Amino acid sequence: MPQPASATAPASTSGALENARRALSILERQAAGFTSLSLPVSLQIELEDKRREVAELEARSSTAAPPGVPTIGTPSPVTPEGDAAFQLVDPRKLREAMGEAFDEPEFIMLCFELGVDDEQLPGKTLPLRMLSLINYHRRRDIYAQLVEKVIRERPHLRESLLRSG
Repeated sequence: MPQPASATAPASTSGALENARRALSILERQAAGFTSLSLPVSLQIELEDKRREVAELEARSSTAAPPGVPTIGTPSPVTPEGDAAFQLVDPRKLREAMGEAFDEPEFIMLCFELGVDDEQLPGKTLPLRMLSLINYHRRRDIYAQLVEKVIRERPHLRESLLRSG
């Protein structure tokens, strides 16, 4: 007996979102082999379309979740004041701070909580994977959310990261 559409919608959205993220990850790895000037137009268009699809599915899945239940891959809200300050954090300082504050298992957990598959991040060493995570967030214009999450996990880093200079 078929189930009502409302009972199957969240599961199908979740599956579609997972598939779209996998496809986007593959496209991004393909694009990484090019410079911005040599990226084929067809690949650029495909990337833009897939990013838009993932964003739409994430929005749909976040509205389908019961209130108070976080969804993986949906960034936590950043306060407007925090967003501006977090956006200005020097990526080098963030990478250094992360390197001192997170060991490998903690970094894997951080990635999981951010909705990023740590195994898909380029780099064989932990510092290179941390750099990849930073670049991943910068390319998607969600860098402030990474900074906020790192500060939330390691409050002692707040002052050194937010201090200018």
